[in-house]
Amino acid sequence: GGAIADDKTVNYRRSFNGFMKSMSKTVKFPDQGDCYDFRFEPKEKDWVCWDQYTSPYNPLTEKMFQDIVVSNMDLERMKYIMDLHTMRRKPVLFVGVAGTGKTTIVKDFLADLSAKNDEFISQAVNNNHYTSSFALQNIIMSSLDKRSGRTFGPPGNKKCIFFIDDLNMPYVDTYDTQSAIMLLTQMISYSQVYDRAALEEKKDLIDVLFTACMNPKAGSFMVNPRLQRHFTVITCFTPSASTIQGIYATILEKHLQAFIPQIQKLCEPIVNATIDVLVSGILNTSCFLPSAAKFHYQFNLKDVGNIFQGLLSTNGALFKDGAAKFARVWLHECTRVFSDRLVNTSDQAELQNIFEKAASKHFGNISKDDLFTQPLIMTSFVSEAGGNDRQYLLVKDMVSLRKVVEDQLNEHNETFAAMNLVLFDDAVSHVCRISRITDNPCGHALLVGVGGSGKQSLARLASFVNKLGILTILVNQSYGMEALRLDLQEFYKKSAVKPGIPHAFLMTDGQIADERFLVYINDMLSSGKIPDLFTREEYDGLLGSCRNPAKAAGYSDDRDGLFAFFIDKVRKNLHFILCHSPVGDSFRIRGRKFPALISCMVVDEFMAWPREALDGVARKFLIDLVTSKNLPDEAVLAAVAGN
Repeated sequence: GGAIADDKTVNYRRSFNGFMKSMSKTVKFPDQGDCYDFRFEPKEKDWVCWDQYTSPYNPLTEKMFQDIVVSNMDLERMKYIMDLHTMRRKPVLFVGVAGTGKTTIVKDFLADLSAKNDEFISQAVNNNHYTSSFALQNIIMSSLDKRSGRTFGPPGNKKCIFFIDDLNMPYVDTYDTQSAIMLLTQMISYSQVYDRAALEEKKDLIDVLFTACMNPKAGSFMVNPRLQRHFTVITCFTPSASTIQGIYATILEKHLQAFIPQIQKLCEPIVNATIDVLVSGILNTSCFLPSAAKFHYQFNLKDVGNIFQGLLSTNGALFKDGAAKFARVWLHECTRVFSDRLVNTSDQAELQNIFEKAASKHFGNISKDDLFTQPLIMTSFVSEAGGNDRQYLLVKDMVSLRKVVEDQLNEHNETFAAMNLVLFDDAVSHVCRISRITDNPCGHALLVGVGGSGKQSLARLASFVNKLGILTILVNQSYGMEALRLDLQEFYKKSAVKPGIPHAFLMTDGQIADERFLVYINDMLSSGKIPDLFTREEYDGLLGSCRNPAKAAGYSDDRDGLFAFFIDKVRKNLHFILCHSPVGDSFRIRGRKFPALISCMVVDEFMAWPREALDGVARKFLIDLVTSKNLPDEAVLAAVAGN
């Protein structure tokens, strides 16, 4: 029953559950729960619930939020299946839509396996639209050493598990095949590849295992049966409300132990309200379904994670005045995560209704006026501007916020090329949104708006506010893949080694001279690991310079530990900001070909500026005409600006 899925008309999972329970006559399943919830334990000669195999959650302050994994029934069940297959050298294929935790399950299992068993190492490969058999072979062979003669295997006589993510993403050619998929079929079937430089030479592969994930609603939608027959196919379902509740209640409860009792009591209402907003509200409302114009309307468990990442950025010492203030933090995070990607005001109004229903249901003791009062903006830089430590707090009013942002703009203009900006309310809000995204580890911003809407200028200002160095590429006629690779090498060095401080890589859609540029970007966003970015010798030099800080951070003093430290430092310090226009089909096509552009970035939609914003810009440039007496008075200035 592992490969069984559901569709809109028939719940096959429920049907299989009924069939299994009717079959088990001698050792009956418990009445409560599905057959999937139990594992047969030979010692006890009975069915045992998977809950008994979960481990408690222990928060680690130095761990990035993206690396937190909470043990739960679904996770332990899938990891057990992977363990059975690994010991028997059988590949597993996890199939599920975005946000079902496929990648998390595999990476958590591989991390545990490497920690418990020195025999195993792992290597992740992220497929995309341009992954060819040649590229895939280079990635796999770069992780193998020559053993003897024509035999190749992982270094140190170990076994290597290759994790192929987005298995079905490679381009389908004219003959209805995917070259990367067929190479993988050859490797699993015959454990052989041909030398690309000398085709008469075969290379035998030993101690190599494969596991994979795919999204049936992306790429080629399916995978070649000749490859699929080698895999055990397991379906990953969207987590149930109880599973989501168990994961995030555990995380939030630990965090709220430092808060006052009134806020500690909000743990369960916040988790339940978030589930209601996503499951009962957004996913059940027709206007939030993906379409050609709204293809990035993909709401899933990753969004819930982004909400709780914001909640975990708060400090209990600064929330002493009741529960309403912390409830507003929850509302702010929901607004940022769900509302900022919406393309029109009618969708935003519908989402506001969903927020109000959830708030009245779960925060009944907090008045609607206290919860929804405007402005609802949180920043880390306002507290720092006041001479205090950097703390994630609600702003008091737009006047004081605008004053802080204007001061930062003036400071920026003294150091860098001057930006002549008019900071009206919407512009200030966008600066705060971009600042919030890049303030988090692994925070990448996708700014969507027509040309001239201020995306680049506001991104530069937000990066300056967050003390991020701006990194850009200079594209000309000769700029190609090799030039981009050299630039990315420098960006990685600056972010992880020297000086090893946070940077923002700012790029526009006009700089994507070759669609294959996004191959590197897709890998950088999804895992931080770009195949062939550095040679093995270059990595040795970089990892050697990371040894002392890696030891201090608690990483192991071997190549794998140093490499993990290097990649984690890059993920934490290198923030990608892409400014893209929604006009035409290129944005939608790129989002389909490179899934990390949507799933690993936070979208901020730039809508048409309101009239008061346009009026303010006009006034700023016309005010000199009043002082020079070309315009007689303010009334005439207002009339001219209004037109």
